[in-house]
Amino acid sequence: MPFFFSRSSAFNLHAPRHGRPLWYNTLAVGVDSLVSSNPARGWVTASRRRALGGLLCLASSFLLANAFATPSSLWCFIAALALALIAALVRPHWAAHFLGAAFFAFGLGWYDLRINLPRQSPAWQALTTSPPALLTVEATVLESPEFIPRGREGLEPFRVREGHSRFTIQTRAALTDAGRVPLEANLWVRLSGQSPLALRAGDRIRLTGGFRPLATPRNPGDLDPRHYAAQLGFLGTLNISSPGVVISDPTPAPFLSRAQSVYLATKDTIAARARAVLINAAGPSEQSRALLLGLILGDFDPSQQSVRNLFARQGLAHVLSISGLHLTVMAGVLLVLLRLTGDRGWVEPALVALLVLGYLAIVPPNSPVVRSAAMILALLIAEAAGRRYDRLTILLWIGVGLLLWRPLDAFSIGFQLSLGLTACLFWVGSRAMVHLFRRPIRGVLREPPGMLARLKDHARLALTCGLLCWSVSLPATIYALGYISPWSLLATLLATPLFVAMLWVGYIGLWAGLLWPALASLGAGLITLLSAAAIGLVRLLDAFPLATIYLPPLSGAWAIGSTMCALLAWRWARPRRAWWWCVVLLPLAWAGGAWTWDRDQSVLRITTFDVGDGSCHLITSGGESILWDSGAIGGGRLMDPTVRACRAAGAWRVPLAIITHPDIDHFGAILDAAGPLGIRRVLVPPRFLTQARTEPNGAAGVAARALEARAIKLSPITSGDELTLGGCKIQFLSPPADADWPADNEHSLIAMIHAPTSRGTVRTLMTGDAQDLALETLPKGLAPDILELPHHGSARPKAISVVGSLHPRLVLQSTGPRRLNDPRWGPVRRATTWMCTAERGAITTRVDPSGAIITQGYLDPLPTTLSWLTTPTGAN
Repeated sequence: MPFFFSRSSAFNLHAPRHGRPLWYNTLAVGVDSLVSSNPARGWVTASRRRALGGLLCLASSFLLANAFATPSSLWCFIAALALALIAALVRPHWAAHFLGAAFFAFGLGWYDLRINLPRQSPAWQALTTSPPALLTVEATVLESPEFIPRGREGLEPFRVREGHSRFTIQTRAALTDAGRVPLEANLWVRLSGQSPLALRAGDRIRLTGGFRPLATPRNPGDLDPRHYAAQLGFLGTLNISSPGVVISDPTPAPFLSRAQSVYLATKDTIAARARAVLINAAGPSEQSRALLLGLILGDFDPSQQSVRNLFARQGLAHVLSISGLHLTVMAGVLLVLLRLTGDRGWVEPALVALLVLGYLAIVPPNSPVVRSAAMILALLIAEAAGRRYDRLTILLWIGVGLLLWRPLDAFSIGFQLSLGLTACLFWVGSRAMVHLFRRPIRGVLREPPGMLARLKDHARLALTCGLLCWSVSLPATIYALGYISPWSLLATLLATPLFVAMLWVGYIGLWAGLLWPALASLGAGLITLLSAAAIGLVRLLDAFPLATIYLPPLSGAWAIGSTMCALLAWRWARPRRAWWWCVVLLPLAWAGGAWTWDRDQSVLRITTFDVGDGSCHLITSGGESILWDSGAIGGGRLMDPTVRACRAAGAWRVPLAIITHPDIDHFGAILDAAGPLGIRRVLVPPRFLTQARTEPNGAAGVAARALEARAIKLSPITSGDELTLGGCKIQFLSPPADADWPADNEHSLIAMIHAPTSRGTVRTLMTGDAQDLALETLPKGLAPDILELPHHGSARPKAISVVGSLHPRLVLQSTGPRRLNDPRWGPVRRATTWMCTAERGAITTRVDPSGAIITQGYLDPLPTTLSWLTTPTGAN
């Protein structure tokens, strides 16, 4: 028997238990008791300890390798082998420690082999360090092109010009001036517009496009996509101009390449057939179609992003990504159908395994579905073997295998919750049931339970699982998402039966439709009814008071410690003991201390985010913050990037926002950021309100209506008005209330921020997109120390003249690459310290109590300090 299999009592999937049917036993697997009083309990504990030790050693080695430079994989593997040999020679007590160290060293080498080495190949280095303007490659299409329409919700139609088609390719070679160069990598391909692409998965093609390597993190809180791309073998994106640049590859294909093409084409055909069947089964409703495709195929319609966000806020995001729930329901449907023909013994788990493998062939190969499939397949194999096994031990070793497959899943909240919550149910599920409800007396003969008793058992089981998972996952959710959903437990309990019913109807419709397409539409009415009920229920709960509570940022150490406290509180529940309450209240005390400890003593801090050709500044003083413009950083899944950047910059609550003028590059993220940042009031120039009234379908009109619908007040502000921000005063200089200038940019808000220090006042001039007429009306003798370059650095003669005459010590330029290092600004640039987001990423500027100005770009290794007596010394 392998050492990771224990001798604990098995869970019988083939026979009813206590008069309950098979499907009840399947759902109750998570809370069935694992720790019994049999003689093999010591073996169970030892096997769990080994599995847990291996998982922790591997995960910690990945964390270390990701944070610091580690030795090469060869030396790590040699060290791992040497430590393993030592473990074989020493006493058993020491052998465990040496084996753990060997596993740790192996993890360091494996991370280097899987993540670092692919990025060090000559082709990778050549394409990422000096990317060519155009790249021609020979490749195989991995996924058929998919058209992504322009978003229709909120400000998305104004931020994105047009829809696009996208697909992925696996390259074989790059065609360069030096000839054909082997290149084994994956690329994303993008074609703007609605031009059709006559391609399908498996096609061998040759195409030319503009190559764009993966971007480096440029803002606080940005995720680094390069490591994840290296794990998946992706180099970057190829932007093609038209379908005409894609031609068939004329070179003869070897046998393995032809086999791969046949496999990809067959898989794509089955997936397309399944998608067509589900669209037919969902009926005419777009929401039903999107929800059913998300539930069954994990293919959610991007145009229904608001529904996805709604589910995420109420803790139901896992429903729209294929997970253990979906595969369990699918397996349950098959088992029920099989049981109608009698008890089939080992055939049942074998057929379920084949069904899971076939299902993997038609759904996107993302992490959640693979994790769930691996867990189910491993447990099915253990069950079919007829041996006694320990589910928790097997689960931990499955986690080791998954981390070896994708090392960066160690940083994924999806992996952490999927594996962690399942292990939690195995470990403390039965005890949680006992703590919440009375333990049944054993040895008493009872009649088979009736319908009412079964419903009561289901309710107890659902409440126990839901409450246990909610409380244990709460710290990780707060750390990763920054909010809690008090009604998420109720949403899960009420909505899960609706989703399970949709899955039953959807799976039966899918299988029937694959055999006979006309049968798929028979359940369309029921699916429409169930999806409408599910979405309506979640919307109702989302409208409840305190449906989503946003919290200040907390550290990863707090999340780990609080999770351990929750596990201990459930495992050894002693509400009558003082120590138990200490364990329960410790996370609250820790969080309160972290929130009240103010680390920043700056008089003024301005964080200029890198939003390309747009503007977004976070201005903080005395613990208060305002969002000065809100140009969009980009798209995000778990959290809007603008919100994540503000939280990383130290501001989780921003009740006031300012929009300088009605151009979308200055307020594209306002609707996404308003809720998470707690924005309650928005100050705008009169031109913004005028344009919102005269052009109700324009960007300003849409934004104004959406903000007012959320009870966010829009107030006009003009020259002469003043605000107080912490210890600073903000004085607005333009536009005048009666301004009648033709261009929107001329109506941009201009303000001076006065920051008092021990040596005098440090002045910051915010100019937005002000142009000639607005700049001419500025008062004389402003003398700002810090200046935001007007209109992102557009080199207009009037702007150059005005900025040069003001002699600022520091200039902040928020722009994209096209305005970087414009020679027309040369004389002004050489006379001051110049910080540009296109060159340095996000720029953080602080004014300390002594009057010194400290500025640093996100990509800069060290800050630049301008003391009170500093004179301009030239460009940095």
